[in-house]
Amino acid sequence: MKRSFFPVIFILMIAVLTGCQSGGNVILDKAAISKAQAAIKDLAKIVESYKRLNEGNLPPEGQPLFDSLSGFITEVKQDQFIPTFENTYNKMILELLEKKGGADFSINELAAFFAPVIVSKEDVRMSEEEVREALIANLEALELPDPTESDIYDAANTIFPKRKTEVISYGEITTMLDEARIKKAKEEIVTSEELENLKKDARRIFNSSLPPFNTDPEKGGWPQPKWIIIQPDVDIIVQHRIERYTERYNREPAARTVNTWRREAETYAENNRVGYIVWVANDSNHSLVYAKVN
Repeated sequence: MKRSFFPVIFILMIAVLTGCQSGGNVILDKAAISKAQAAIKDLAKIVESYKRLNEGNLPPEGQPLFDSLSGFITEVKQDQFIPTFENTYNKMILELLEKKGGADFSINELAAFFAPVIVSKEDVRMSEEEVREALIANLEALELPDPTESDIYDAANTIFPKRKTEVISYGEITTMLDEARIKKAKEEIVTSEELENLKKDARRIFNSSLPPFNTDPEKGGWPQPKWIIIQPDVDIIVQHRIERYTERYNREPAARTVNTWRREAETYAENNRVGYIVWVANDSNHSLVYAKVN
């Protein structure tokens, strides 16, 4: 049963490709597709990490993939797939900031950043002040002059040792710290002249570079990848077993036996779910590229 589901994706690829092809330079297309395939494999690794950290659950269907990964995939990482001028500019500010020695935050500042976010999470029963004090205590216990994102992640999540899921993700922490670093850089460290020059350079770089994916709907692209989950059909599996039983014994199986088969089929189907990330490469043929996530 399992093998019969994989051709579905292949058929989907052919169907969409047939409707999207528009000719073009073959060498250019191969280079563009190769670049897009490499990028989408990186995206698949991010989704696999999401699954590992979310009790084996794949991102939900029915909404854009990046929306599902919100708080898990950082804006800087997402910009590798859908670049924006603002992210290009901010990335250049962070690079210049690093050259100037970075931006340091006190433990009290870090606690003030993250306490309100933690309190806003579902099932958190502590007040903002209680969370802030607990976070300060956990960070001070590390006795580190400059806690890293991993240190903050551990300090925040160990406040709730019995919680089954993380109270704040690594992606959220990284995104918030980058925002804080950019704010401090603009206000205290990078001069207005340097910022103006960075803005000009960012505009030039952004206008001269293309993402590996066609994200423009007016040019036949998709603004985000399609996220498809395929799994064996429980009803088909059960029906097949009923038919085999009836052929062999010349009678229908008992209801209790069918119920057992259904439970087994449900377990099998759940364990054989496969996610597919499908996108349109930024080539002249609007070719599809995809990656599989077991």
